[in-house]
Amino acid sequence: MAGRARRGYVAPQRERVRLATRRQIRQAARSLFLERGYGGTTMDLVAATAEVSARYIHMTFGGKAELFSEVIQVAIAGDDEPVPLAKRPHWIAMLDAGGPTTLAAFAATSTAILRRTAGLLAVADAAAAADEHLAALRDRGRRRRLADCAEVVAALSRQQALKRDVVLTEAADVLYALSSPATYQMLVDERGWSAERYQQWLADTSTSELLQHTR
Repeated sequence: MAGRARRGYVAPQRERVRLATRRQIRQAARSLFLERGYGGTTMDLVAATAEVSARYIHMTFGGKAELFSEVIQVAIAGDDEPVPLAKRPHWIAMLDAGGPTTLAAFAATSTAILRRTAGLLAVADAAAAADEHLAALRDRGRRRRLADCAEVVAALSRQQALKRDVVLTEAADVLYALSSPATYQMLVDERGWSAERYQQWLADTSTSELLQHTR
C-alpha cells in the first residue's frame, strides 16, 4: 500500500516539474528571439539560458521552429492550457454579446494578444523569407486570424447587427486589417500610441465601419 501511494504522489510531482521546466525553456526562448531574432537564437543558447541541455530541448520540442511555434501559441493564448481560443469562455461570451459590445470585446481581446505577440510576429516576418518553416508558421497564423475575424462577423450577421450593404468576406477583411500586428505596430510602436488608445480606436473604427447605426 505504501509503495503504491508513493508512486501516486511522485507522478504528479514529476509532471509539475516537467511543466515548470517547459515554461522555463519557453521564457528563455522568448527573450532570446525578441533580443537576437530567429537566426541569432540557437538551441544551445536557449539551453544555456534555461539551464537545461540542448538535447532535452530537442526531445521536448523538436526543432527550433517547433519551439518558436509553441512560444507564439502560448503568447496568443496567454497561458499554456490546451484550449483553443474559439472554445474559451471569454471568446464565446464575446460572440454572444452582440453589436458594439461584441466589437468592444474583440478589440480588448485583440489588443491583449497583440501586446503579447507583436514583437514575436515581427521576428517571424523577418525570418520567413529565408526559412520555409517560419513562412509556413506565419501563413498558418494569418489564416487562423482571418478565420477568427470571419467568426466574429458571422456572429454579428446572425444578430442582424451589420450594415445592410456589408459583404461578409469584406467585413472580415476590415477586422483583419484593423487588428493586424502591422497596424498595431505602426500606431503603437512607430507613432507612440498607448495600447489603450489603440484598443479604443479599434473598437470605434470597427463599429463605425461595420455596424448599423441605431438612434
